[in-house]
Amino acid sequence: MSGKATEWAWEQPLSGTKKLLLLAVAREVDKRGKCRATQEQLAQHCGCSVRQVRRLMSELSGELYLRGGPLGALNGGRAANIYVLPREAREKAIKPDADVRIDQK
Repeated sequence: MSGKATEWAWEQPLSGTKKLLLLAVAREVDKRGKCRATQEQLAQHCGCSVRQVRRLMSELSGELYLRGGPLGALNGGRAANIYVLPREAREKAIKPDADVRIDQK
């Protein structure tokens, strides 16, 4: 799955660390377009800080390149985040569509 998502990420009009981060997420997605890599892992892949990953993830989410949210832990705490690429990444369309609803199941 990550091949289509990675190809889609390369085609996005982004530059610098933001594009590198989107590529890192795309590399880690499953066939549903979900990435469960930790922010620490993504920071290591991109050669940046976890704080920068959080900031860029927020920007990418606001620009509809991905959606993110916490996965619940068994004790009710916050275990990790899950990042979901839009359907276009799975179907390899060029630009994210603002009307696309991403199923977080």
